Amino acid sequence: GLLDDVTKAVGSTFTQPGDRIALIGGLGSDELGGSEYLKLVTGQITGVPPALNLDLERRLQEALIELATNATVHSAHDCAEGGLAVALAESCFGETTLGFELTLSPAADSRADAFWFGESQGRVVVSYPASLEDALWDTCDRFGVPVQPLGSVTADWYRFSDNWSGEAKSLRDTFESAIPALMSSEIAVAH
Repeated sequence: GLLDDVTKAVGSTFTQPGDRIALIGGLGSDELGGSEYLKLVTGQITGVPPALNLDLERRLQEALIELATNATVHSAHDCAEGGLAVALAESCFGETTLGFELTLSPAADSRADAFWFGESQGRVVVSYPASLEDALWDTCDRFGVPVQPLGSVTADWYRFSDNWSGEAKSLRDTFESAIPALMSSEIAVAH
């Protein structure tokens, strides 16, 4: 789709320590239905899938195309599979492993699991130079696309929160070993 074209143009991974990070598009809700997280927790695919706002999705795609064309963003990664936490983690795993520090956390009245792992549609994590922040906000405003600052790209560590932080390399190692570990356990169960 169009987002694939945008990520081909700018990439889906962070490229510059010091860049800012924002979430553009829908800012999420307490939707967990059909998510990878719910599948992991319950062992089954269940629940009502996230709602899709076609008008917002169209405006988001148009804004992303302009942001990529004007080289306003260095990266764009959707939150469709695994939610915000997975999109942020995957954004670290480019040619060089970078990290991030977040300044945003779940609101006190929201579910933390839905905030991090909900797969609400029409949400994209972007990174951009601080010098182009006004251009990012102006473009999103013109297309009627919400923007939420998330934090900044770091050289080699990540911090979701005070209790959830570490070296970016360890995050990558954990992420990359998860699928082989899952496959090994499924093969063992099958025999």
